[in-house]
Amino acid sequence: MGSTTFKNENMQQAVEPDDCFYIQNEAVVRGKKQIDLTLDPPPDLVIEIDISSRTQLKNYEALGVR
Repeated sequence: MGSTTFKNENMQQAVEPDDCFYIQNEAVVRGKKQIDLTLDPPPDLVIEIDISSRTQLKNYEALGVR
């Protein structure tokens, strides 16, 4: 999915990973242009490279990323 902004009602702040991947749930989101986290699962894997800002891991936990 690349760099995508994610937010749900459990999060105080949106997150935008540098890259994200659907592995187990790839078939569920294949071909979608927009992910709706009220219907679709969160990414299975996110890659976050923090150089200038500190993204808290709890933000990804609130999103449901394992």
